[in-house]
Amino acid sequence: MIKKLNLSRKLSLILGIILLAVFVLLISMTAILSRNAIVQTVNGELTTKAKMNGIQIQQIFDEADQSAGNVKQYMERAYQTAEDTPQLNLIPTGPETYVSQLQSQFYHKTLTQVGRDAEKYLSESIRNIVSTNPDIESMLVLFEPYQFQPNLKDYGIYVNKKSQSGQVEAYGEYDQYSN
Repeated sequence: MIKKLNLSRKLSLILGIILLAVFVLLISMTAILSRNAIVQTVNGELTTKAKMNGIQIQQIFDEADQSAGNVKQYMERAYQTAEDTPQLNLIPTGPETYVSQLQSQFYHKTLTQVGRDAEKYLSESIRNIVSTNPDIESMLVLFEPYQFQPNLKDYGIYVNKKSQSGQVEAYGEYDQYSN
């Protein structure tokens, strides 16, 4: 069939085939290069976002760790003070007004002077940490049985940014939070 065509038709057909092959090759190369460029751009963006998220999360962990460290240091100093001054570590008896000032606001038992000061510090600290730090949603402080004070088996306090009152609350019994 090609032999029967005149010269101009043969040239047109050959040039058409060559042009078609060149266009197919160019389109294929453009598609492959575009795909590679898009993949590299997307990977670069995702890597950058992942690094930024990692930095942000590490800052949140650092703030929480610093807050926990401050609470730990306070408690160590409080217990050292109680050890150095044993009368601060006694559960008071005496005038009702003095004893009532040392009531635990969470567990309604009489605390030692050191225990009451620690409770005030802990409750104010965790409330302030949660309310002032947008990245910390809640915080709790928990003690092993009888470790906060000898007459208290359970002692744990908790504050949550989403709670209705925004106040510190008792966390419950050790058996509930130890598992």
